[in-house]
Amino acid sequence: MSDTRDLVKVSRLFYLKSLSQKEISAKLGISRPQVCRMLREAREQGIVKITISAPGGSEDFLSERLESAFGLRNAFVYKTPEVGADKSFYEQSARDLKPAFRKYPRIAVMSGRTLSGISRSLSDTGKTGNSFVPLAGVSGSRGQEFQANEIAREMAVRTGGAYATLNTPLLVQNPELRTLLCQDPMIRDILEEGKNADLVLAGVGSVDENSGSFRSGAYLKEDIKVLKDMGIAGSMCCSFFDRNGQFMEPEISRRLIGVRLTELRKALVWVFAGDYADTQALLGALKTGRVAILSVTCAKAQAVLDLLEDAVQLTS
Repeated sequence: MSDTRDLVKVSRLFYLKSLSQKEISAKLGISRPQVCRMLREAREQGIVKITISAPGGSEDFLSERLESAFGLRNAFVYKTPEVGADKSFYEQSARDLKPAFRKYPRIAVMSGRTLSGISRSLSDTGKTGNSFVPLAGVSGSRGQEFQANEIAREMAVRTGGAYATLNTPLLVQNPELRTLLCQDPMIRDILEEGKNADLVLAGVGSVDENSGSFRSGAYLKEDIKVLKDMGIAGSMCCSFFDRNGQFMEPEISRRLIGVRLTELRKALVWVFAGDYADTQALLGALKTGRVAILSVTCAKAQAVLDLLEDAVQLTS
């Protein structure tokens, strides 16, 4: 073990005088490995204490916890004000989404209020040449600005890219009609384009009367009841799952026209969850293991981590 005075001297030269290990080695006549070892000893003995002051400390902490808990490639956690929280979330999400346009040429989008808000918050990105494709048919006769077709169009306009339109309802009366419509060449080609996307942008749907599918008129109250009775926690990309992230196949899924998560061939899935997102549905979505990137508010990030911790305690 090195003498304390020598550790202090080496530490001062390195941390306060900004000398390199090579320069310290020459100045004191000791080897570079010895300098490295002495710096490590200084930290271990508490002679040197390193603190990191990060402006986004709480966000970074939550981000690391989310990435670790769910195996995410990246988690963006945002602070939002009490007034205008939705607008702030949309703008911050749009800011972090912009670099992806140059990395992923083929982008598929789902429907939903959150993605609609993000698409309208995109500033001019310059012409990126992206191709945007909707992953689901039109969900009802209300809330047209929240439809996947409109979101694909809006993002294409903002990026100077191209977009496709899926001219079919999201939900039809029977599986036979769904099969027939999916055989139409135009519909089939768009669905195939979605399956081959590089990046998927999606929200998480809840199973209640606040869900976008219900508010748009695609789902009926009876549909919601059936899904709840089955123990389904939420939906994402025309796929249903329970609170443990296990995919489920309700009867309604056989009548949906869109691309399911399991049909995506190579795409990364980026999920956006604002404060109003259903926490149980978000936890189920993350547990599927299909989400690669997450954008979420601080409040919702903490809520889903708390829910995960509660679930672990119940099973332990």
